[in-house]
Amino acid sequence: QVMLIPNYLMLTNLRLIDTYAALILPSIFIPLGTFILTQSFKSISESVIDAAMLDGCGCIRMFAAVIFPLLKPITVTLFIITFMAIWNDFGTTIYFLNSSSNFTLTLTVYNFFGVHSADWNLVFANVIAVSAPVVLVYFLAQKQIISGMTAGAVKG
Repeated sequence: QVMLIPNYLMLTNLRLIDTYAALILPSIFIPLGTFILTQSFKSISESVIDAAMLDGCGCIRMFAAVIFPLLKPITVTLFIITFMAIWNDFGTTIYFLNSSSNFTLTLTVYNFFGVHSADWNLVFANVIAVSAPVVLVYFLAQKQIISGMTAGAVKG
C-alpha cells in the first residue's frame, strides 16, 4: 500500500492503467525479493566460487551450473510469496484496472453480488476456481519450499 501512489503515477505516465502490464510491472520489483536474494548471495561460500573458476567456468556458466542450483529453494520460496501476494491483491488491482472486463480472477467474486442479493452458489464455485491455482502451485513447489526451510537447520 505504501508504493501505491508512485506506482499509479508511473503507470499513468506510461499509459498502462487498465492493462495487465500495470499489475505485472510493479510486482517484479518487490523489496522483499531484493533483500532475500541479496542475503542468499552473501551466504554462498567463496570457496565454491573459486572452485568453479578453477574448473574453467565463465560467469554465465558459473551462475547457471553452480550458483543458481544453490539458490533454487530460496528462488522457489520467493516465487511462492510473490505469487500469493499478487494473486490475493484486491486493493491495488482495483486502482490499476478500471473496467470490469479486465478484472483478474480473484476480482470476479464481486460480479456475483448485487445491491440487494447475492448468488451464493456462484460465489462459492468462484472461490473454488480462484483457490485451485494457488493450491496447485503450492503442491508443485512443496518439495523446494521444505528444502529451503530446512537448508539452514543444523543438527545438534
